[in-house]
Amino acid sequence: MSPTCHSTFYMHDELYVFQVEDVLFRVHGHFLKKNSQYFKRLCAGDFWSIDAADGSEEHPYRLEGITVAQFESLCIFFYRSMNDNFRMSSEQWIALLTVSHKYHFTDAEKRATHEVYSYDPPLEPVIQIRIAEQHKVAAKFFVPALKLLVARAHPLRQGEVAQISNTMVAKIVEARELYLRKTAGVFGSSGNSTADSVVRQVWREAFLED
Repeated sequence: MSPTCHSTFYMHDELYVFQVEDVLFRVHGHFLKKNSQYFKRLCAGDFWSIDAADGSEEHPYRLEGITVAQFESLCIFFYRSMNDNFRMSSEQWIALLTVSHKYHFTDAEKRATHEVYSYDPPLEPVIQIRIAEQHKVAAKFFVPALKLLVARAHPLRQGEVAQISNTMVAKIVEARELYLRKTAGVFGSSGNSTADSVVRQVWREAFLED
């Protein structure tokens, strides 16, 4: 009796060549096509290109608007994340968040978001907020960073202001003013339960109300 092909795990996967900046990647299409509608359509030839791209080394698929480090982080995640000792740096997780958000790799984006906002040691609060604004991260992930900025002893510095939107800067300034009034000058004690409750109230008033 002749063997039959398994319905799921008899794969006809292909290797595709992608160009990111001036670097070529040759990787399996399975993970890319399975997890992103963009790559599924790209590898099916749904997108017209002036250079007749077909995923070969002579005519690679060009990925614009991302960096080598970002696509590399995506490949590392798909090829190695099942290992028990899998680790990436905070920079790599941020890179993965960026590329997965751009191409709608939903599962990778969820994992990257969790890792970025639970990284030890934590990222600087303004960096957390900047990433959240760039990638539409849910507020629950960066509320702790906002609390730190609101309750610390000094206001936003010029370099921090430059990293986040004017709207966010205005909200943080408003929240700090409310915090000052409500704590009557008790500053920088976000670990204290009273101060923490004030910050939560300030968050509701300054960030959730128009």
